[in-house]
Amino acid sequence: MPVSFPEQENSLKTYLNSHSDDQRQADLMGEVLIGVTLDDEVTGRVSKYHAHAGAGVLHRAFSVLLFNTGGELLIQKRSPEKITFPGYWANTCCSHPLYTKDELETVNSAGVKRAAIRKLTQELGIAGELAEDDFTAMARLYYRAESGNGWVEEEMDHILIARANVTLTLNPNEVASVQWVSRAELSDLLKDNEALIAPWFRVIAEQLLPGWWSHIDDREALKRLADKRIIKA
Repeated sequence: MPVSFPEQENSLKTYLNSHSDDQRQADLMGEVLIGVTLDDEVTGRVSKYHAHAGAGVLHRAFSVLLFNTGGELLIQKRSPEKITFPGYWANTCCSHPLYTKDELETVNSAGVKRAAIRKLTQELGIAGELAEDDFTAMARLYYRAESGNGWVEEEMDHILIARANVTLTLNPNEVASVQWVSRAELSDLLKDNEALIAPWFRVIAEQLLPGWWSHIDDREALKRLADKRIIKA
């Protein structure tokens, strides 16, 4: 039987009361995410805490791949304060649309694009430099990955590509560091046995990105390459 949202709120309060050591990350666990089915149909509200704790709950997410005009991809190392996969290399920005009218909207992937703009500002300080029309929705990826210490990621990940030269102001509670990388540099990172790579980013980088990278300067070509199916990792 699904856990009701009031029950979720009670377990969240318990978590918040016991994790005052990092109040900023704990507070984010109170965000209300979008629970979905394996067909990406909305099932209801789920707290970020309940979505990631224990067995977890499948929920909607997004991954941004931001390229500059030189053709380099911006990647980030997740802060050691992150609840899941701390210190791992990942794509430019990965987070969740919230259970709000604006971010639930699915027409032209508007909701996830708005969420991406919000989180790019919050994590990387990219403010006012990207609009919804700058993003191309490329695919949806379903994956599940255990993070350890009782945490899990199970997401319907909407992958977005954008291209812009931006000014960065990192939020250290979210992002430890960033790099602009070429295809060759990313390939070397993925082959480095000592590098921690977020599981969703490895799937994207190894299975999907190679077919997209050479077309990042051609929006129409990217749109033709967009896959409407749900890809399962």
